[in-house]
Amino acid sequence: MPPKRNPSTSPRKRRRRERPKVPYSALTHGPTPAERRQQVEERMRQRGLAPIEDFDRYLEEVSDFWPQDETCDEFLVWLRRLRREGSS
Repeated sequence: MPPKRNPSTSPRKRRRRERPKVPYSALTHGPTPAERRQQVEERMRQRGLAPIEDFDRYLEEVSDFWPQDETCDEFLVWLRRLRREGSS
């Protein structure tokens, strides 16, 4: 029977197999950002929606959504209280 070789004294060095380097491998699958945008725009057209062109006008149209004298903190307090009352 031949003698066993000790890998640490072997004249050959073992090379680690390197993985191929692909930057952002998650992006290699599926549509590109430009293609995703095109899909979103197509779905918007199908539903009769259009991008907001005049943001200031949009804000005027929806300005009554949030009372001007109410802060975000007051809203969060109200929301937590509402959730606590609903859970009991």
